[in-house]
Amino acid sequence: DPDQLPVPPFGESREEELHRLLPPLIRSLLDRDMPRLLNALYRIDVPEAKVSAILSIAEPHSIAPTLAQLIIDREYQKIETRKKYNS
Repeated sequence: DPDQLPVPPFGESREEELHRLLPPLIRSLLDRDMPRLLNALYRIDVPEAKVSAILSIAEPHSIAPTLAQLIIDREYQKIETRKKYNS
């Protein structure tokens, strides 16, 4: 099922797994398909100002991990919002 992540390796949390898997994917998109990356960030609803700041200010080696953290943070925000309004 594409909507479910595989079970992480023993001892690794889902968040740790995301921190391990997302940066290489983001790096690949940065190198090969920037429009697709920007579209994905837009669909995830990562703030455009934060993305722009990272792309223009961050050291090249830190862009992918920093964008990964923004994605993870945004997804946690969505979960909290859903919990709040579903109660």
